[in-house]
Amino acid sequence: DYPDARLTMRTTLPPSIHEAFGGFLNSIPNLTWIEPAIDDAALFDLLLDADVFLLPAAGLHSLSLLRAMATGAVILTADAPGVEQFVRPDETCHRVPLFQPAWSVWDPETGLLRQSYKVYEEGHNQAFVAPLRDAMAALLDDPDRRARLRRAARSDVLARFSLQQW
Repeated sequence: DYPDARLTMRTTLPPSIHEAFGGFLNSIPNLTWIEPAIDDAALFDLLLDADVFLLPAAGLHSLSLLRAMATGAVILTADAPGVEQFVRPDETCHRVPLFQPAWSVWDPETGLLRQSYKVYEEGHNQAFVAPLRDAMAALLDDPDRRARLRRAARSDVLARFSLQQW
């Protein structure tokens, strides 16, 4: 729908997803796929160049959120548990409801409570995909909103999450 848009994906996909969608993803003309890990400088360059930083994760990725905010990237994230501690919907990000949050399991070996993503291994859910696509389209169609979210996120990370605050 957006032939002038460019999608850069920095992710490692599970083999089952790679097998199912790899051919399709490789056929997208404006897609850059970065699968191996990259250093912080390269990551910051990607974030500085991004119009939207998409984080549709079922778990909290606090460092990724803070990095995106620090570079002024516009954040589109899922409402994973804990995300609300870092971003505020419609003020510093756009949030999309997950179809089902990750659930916690007790790890008897370590004594830690860990998130389980087993539900996501069963495949994607259109109840999440459609709103995510609509949110991305709305952000791409509204440069003023992107600018407002970008400024607010950058300001917020400097005020609330700087080393001086810690």
